[in-house]
Amino acid sequence: MNSGTRGRIRNPERAAQLRDFSALRYGNITPTDVDGLLEFSDKLYVFLEFKLGSAPMDYGQKLCFERLCDALAIAEKIAFAIVAEHDTPIGRQIDCAQAKVRCYYQDGQWQPMHSGLTVIDMIDGLYRRFIGEIPI
Repeated sequence: MNSGTRGRIRNPERAAQLRDFSALRYGNITPTDVDGLLEFSDKLYVFLEFKLGSAPMDYGQKLCFERLCDALAIAEKIAFAIVAEHDTPIGRQIDCAQAKVRCYYQDGQWQPMHSGLTVIDMIDGLYRRFIGEIPI
């Protein structure tokens, strides 16, 4: 079975469909989204959120990432939530690997990132630190 290039959207038209969550409201709770999730060897989990420029993360989404990371830590897993910025115009694909890390969450704290580190560089560093040599 040929699934095409891994990591690419297989059906862009379907991916572009808007989702209406308005009927899924429970008090102040509504669904949130996760732009990406990597799981390495049931040991390292990396949640990804991409924002246009300096757009803030909603309170509920931020809280959800914190709780997911904290729950994984209780289960003795390593978990990070990375928020990255891009300036990609509408109609063009976001190069997620080259987006700049704005901040990350781990061990109960959000840490700002001022170095211009890209998402791929951060994930590669986490992989080497917690898993080992990156497979080719």
